[in-house]
Amino acid sequence: MKHFKDLFSILCLLFITSAFVACDDDNDEYATDDETILSVPQDDLIFTYEGEAKTINVTASENTFVASVTTGDETWAHVSTANNSVKIVVDENVDQQERSTTLTVKLNDARSRIRVKQDAAPAPEAKPKTFTVPTFTGTDKTFVYKLMDGNTQVGEICREYLCSSGNIDKQAIVVYPMVGNSADLTRGFVVSVLDQVYEEDMPTEVFNVSSEPIHNGSVAFDKSANSISSYIAGTKAAPAQFLSISNSGEIKAVEALSDETLTTTPYYATDASGNNYGIVKIGTQYWMQYNLKTTKLANGSDIATGITGDAWMTTAAYRESCSPENPDAGFLYNAVACGYLSGAFADAISPEGFTIPSNEKWTSLVSYLSGTKTVDVGSKLKVTGFGENWNVWYDYKGGTNISGFSAYGIGYGNGDGTLAPDGIKAHVFYLSSTTYSEGLGRFNLNASESSNLLQSEGGAALGYAIRCIKY
Repeated sequence: MKHFKDLFSILCLLFITSAFVACDDDNDEYATDDETILSVPQDDLIFTYEGEAKTINVTASENTFVASVTTGDETWAHVSTANNSVKIVVDENVDQQERSTTLTVKLNDARSRIRVKQDAAPAPEAKPKTFTVPTFTGTDKTFVYKLMDGNTQVGEICREYLCSSGNIDKQAIVVYPMVGNSADLTRGFVVSVLDQVYEEDMPTEVFNVSSEPIHNGSVAFDKSANSISSYIAGTKAAPAQFLSISNSGEIKAVEALSDETLTTTPYYATDASGNNYGIVKIGTQYWMQYNLKTTKLANGSDIATGITGDAWMTTAAYRESCSPENPDAGFLYNAVACGYLSGAFADAISPEGFTIPSNEKWTSLVSYLSGTKTVDVGSKLKVTGFGENWNVWYDYKGGTNISGFSAYGIGYGNGDGTLAPDGIKAHVFYLSSTTYSEGLGRFNLNASESSNLLQSEGGAALGYAIRCIKY
């Protein structure tokens, strides 16, 4: 019987001891006989190798608690307390090994612990590289830049119009990682959102960084529908000055440039005459930013000019627009110059990598620009201002060019190669690659307030503008 009592006493002692140890290690709440209460919300904190700061809230019966990390680890993990919180700042880990320490929070005899872990630095070749976003205000005259790591393109930077009903209706500067040879349009990092500047109630071509805290957000596109599938506004009052991109395409804002920096190069389309055209991304489409002005076919052959009368009907030819002084107006071409022959079409004039858009591509552009109702689609396409660009149309405020398409009223040609007088500064007709029995399709944009891209059947010999799209 005595042995049984001794065994019972030992078991009771073990139970009490284990209960005390369990209470000592519990991070949810610690209570002592004098009503000391101390708890922290988690068991682990994981930091990226770049270094960052995190704050945790502490539940405590008094605000006199203290916090520290394991002795010796203070050189890379720094701790401070304020009111009911603990802040942990971790320096960059330059070693290719994970490191860890223990954060201990103490109040009287109570203590709670959190394991602090930091990822290892990647190998030098896998480390994210940093870059500066171009301003788009220089002389490059393009709205798309390639982000280059040596001779390899790792990203794309666009100044573009983000158009999504109820979410956003502004220009923005967006960075995309690459997937294969194309930008991954499902992973856009919105560096900054831009507001258009108005003067005397008239839109200008100037766009400034928004003063709202909406920078550093994200955007994703549905390529099959040419629409924005997701837009999340950022929360930063100012755009990030520097960014980094990893091998996996993750884009982040960083505090400074690293030793390994990337370069940006303007993206152009180049025709057979050697002319460069800036590019503008609209939705998921990439358009030449200005009208074609080549005097050569893609095979290097000269395109005839000065042709009138019946010869204009059968000869690959071009003529000047009604705005020959405007270097961005381009020329007016007949369908034969484009590659139309006897009801069939084979592109003969576009820059490499680009083509004359079909009716389907044009209507997809209209569909994207119709995503909001702020202004009509035509206004979003037309450059701002009147006189040198478009005829005055009553009290119409003119184009906003928020899309960056930059359409000018350059007129159109007659079937004999002459310039139609009623089209001067009032119309622009863009050719389509969709064929009809008498020629190619066309889309008309005019000077009126309710203008849109109106589709109709064109002729084989009429003189129209060409605006190419990336295929």
